[in-house]
Amino acid sequence: SAVLVDSNLSSATQRYDFEVGFLDNLAGSVTAGVYFDYSDNVNSGKWLCVCTDSGGTTTADSGITVAASTYYRLDIEVNAAASSAVFKIDGTTVATITANIPSGTGNRLGVAVNMRKSVGTTARENRVDYLYYTSAVVR
Repeated sequence: SAVLVDSNLSSATQRYDFEVGFLDNLAGSVTAGVYFDYSDNVNSGKWLCVCTDSGGTTTADSGITVAASTYYRLDIEVNAAASSAVFKIDGTTVATITANIPSGTGNRLGVAVNMRKSVGTTARENRVDYLYYTSAVVR
């Protein structure tokens, strides 16, 4: 997917959490997912790569600090065995996670973009230019 981050980043007075990837829940905390996560108070404001399932959560630092008014191409490739998730930003691999990748029929995930405000009342806006999904696995 290609996302444009708001000209106003998440901050201590106007905090939001922005998630892009495969998620099970948009209303609250993600309990199963493979996704990129951003907030000013998480991972020093850098994109965080996340895999979470009932066994726990594994994260990896992307090394990419989120900048205001910037487009990012975020790609996640999960192999057919759900044993590896490769995270890419602007075509460059930034992390590979091999644990806590949701799999099986009990872990139904949807392609999602989610933004939740947790502090402040001023509106924030992140844009999605395109979202692309393909699957070669039949379950």
